[in-house]
Amino acid sequence: QGQERFRKSVIKVWGARKCVITGIDYAPLLIASHIVPFSKCKENEGWDGTNGMFLAAHLDALFDRHLITFVKDSGAFKIKVANEVDHDILEKLNITGQEEIKIEKLSGPNLQKFESYMFRHNKVFDEKNS
Repeated sequence: QGQERFRKSVIKVWGARKCVITGIDYAPLLIASHIVPFSKCKENEGWDGTNGMFLAAHLDALFDRHLITFVKDSGAFKIKVANEVDHDILEKLNITGQEEIKIEKLSGPNLQKFESYMFRHNKVFDEKNS
């Protein structure tokens, strides 16, 4: 029930139910991914659609474990991969290291809140991968 509430909130913010990286819109392969994990959220952050995005299952698994993150670079959020991730695995998953989040649907306060959540994810990524 809670996950469905979050999923609807993410759809409302992003305007669609598709992976922000691959564009896949096949529901069985999509996860409404929290950027800041629900367990680490303050007050209503766990239900905030700007604290989420749809990712294909393989990207969600990597993102959730802080094996990838997305860093802001020239106005875009580009993928950053942890050194421990085997490049052969990335190749098999068709991850080139050039991926970036399609954020054209976000603007104003939604974009600012999304950036704030992503910066928090970046910080944990950097701590785990330093």
